[in-house]
Amino acid sequence: MDAPALPRQHFVSLRALVVALGLLLVLGTVSITGGTATWLRSYAPLKQGSSYGGLWYRGHSEGVQVPALNASGGIPVLFPRYRPHARFHVTLTLWNQGRLAVKVLGLAKGSPAEAAVFVPTAMEVAPPNQYGFHWRPLDPAHPVRISPGEERTVQVTYRFAQGCVGGQPRRYWTERGGSGMIADNRVDVRIQYARFFDRSQSFRMPFAMELVCVGSIRRLSN
Repeated sequence: MDAPALPRQHFVSLRALVVALGLLLVLGTVSITGGTATWLRSYAPLKQGSSYGGLWYRGHSEGVQVPALNASGGIPVLFPRYRPHARFHVTLTLWNQGRLAVKVLGLAKGSPAEAAVFVPTAMEVAPPNQYGFHWRPLDPAHPVRISPGEERTVQVTYRFAQGCVGGQPRRYWTERGGSGMIADNRVDVRIQYARFFDRSQSFRMPFAMELVCVGSIRRLSN
């Protein structure tokens, strides 16, 4: 007497179930991996920290800082003292609010906008937990690592991209008889993180900057 054949459909169904579960696992892994890669590519952890200052360099005043004005969006305004082909400096703290350590390599490269009022030219960093005169260069050859939750004090050097044809009013931070230009208060820095990611991040400084002149304002050559 022949033994009854086993029902093959049960084995086929089980195999299909295993294949389907494996496919779902692969798709889920791809989705998670793709989402993680997208998150890493757009990672922007740097924010303005707890302190800032400006227009004061190595004991010398470079302008005036005034409280928030109506036209500044409710933030203080820095008025640099104009001198042809001069530089001025602003100081602020970079706070890593993200989950990963970040290596900062200084200012991001790029051509300044045609209408730029001030152009950043260099960046320096102070030792940890210090806010003073002990600066060192901050660039690709001298990067700084900022751990999650850590703040570091940096100083940005600017040049004048626009100039005052007739000079400035004597009290250029209060007089409005001439012309003025409010500058973009964003800074672009180059960062590296997670070993393989290298990009620029733009963040806003906690103040506005304005150039005030007696007469007209003209673009300066580099």
